[in-house]
Amino acid sequence: MAQSTLRGKRSVPLTTSNVLAVVREVKRWWSREWSGSLTCWLRIPESKQKEITANFPDEMDQKQQAISYWINTDPLASWRRLIIALDEMEETELADSIRSNAEPLTDDSLTPHSVARAVATVKQFWSIGFENGLLSVLGVPEPVISGSYSSEEEKRVVGLQYCLHTVPGVSWGKIAGGLWFLEEHTALETVRQYLPHTHDNGLTLSNLTSALDSLPDTLWWAFGKWMDVPLSTLNKIQSQLSSGKERKAEVLRVISTEHPHLTWEYVSDALYRLGDGEYHHVLKRVQSLFPTG
Repeated sequence: MAQSTLRGKRSVPLTTSNVLAVVREVKRWWSREWSGSLTCWLRIPESKQKEITANFPDEMDQKQQAISYWINTDPLASWRRLIIALDEMEETELADSIRSNAEPLTDDSLTPHSVARAVATVKQFWSIGFENGLLSVLGVPEPVISGSYSSEEEKRVVGLQYCLHTVPGVSWGKIAGGLWFLEEHTALETVRQYLPHTHDNGLTLSNLTSALDSLPDTLWWAFGKWMDVPLSTLNKIQSQLSSGKERKAEVLRVISTEHPHLTWEYVSDALYRLGDGEYHHVLKRVQSLFPTG
């Protein structure tokens, strides 16, 4: 059975009954037409969804079978993945109920003070209109960002504390990716000193291209954005290359050579967020390249 990877160990095991107790009331559970359903976000293939609904007439039995399938077949099944799914579905209350069981950070260097110092030069710290700020890129929800605070300093402290203690998977690598996306180069250079390593062993352009070979060329922009490729770079690729295949190849080249903290898990998270269950087979190919252990 898969084990949770949300900031290391959790006090609540990732079991079918434990997951079902949290998500049983999710309304957007089944959907074959809209990727906003939980089964699509958990990458349960449509064929499996049909099989479950055909063989189990009771709704709760269907949900139990779906969660059991996810936990026992997805090598990356974790509380963190479930939180990502619920966040993308805007099921904020449920996502927060899972976060409440997370143990404290295990990276002693990752503190609100150290992060605040590292990102002090960032200009786009908050969302402004349709522009992305650092906190929104890192997954801090809008109600926290737009809350009422007595000072700008208090707002930063609250935002960073929320980010570090409740957003799943926040790390120096994730912060580095966000800074790369926002083209905050000064802060990025500061954050680089905290990175334990830059790339996974074996994550080369050739391996990345092979792993994503069956991902449609038309998704080069969306995948690049989820991999934090700066919008200026994506616009440049758009204007200089004419075919989707060429653009996809260039996006992968940029990611493999310029991403500040490239790992297979980072790649799999981007695939998770593309939003369509039909790319489950691509995600499984990427998972097969994860280093053992």
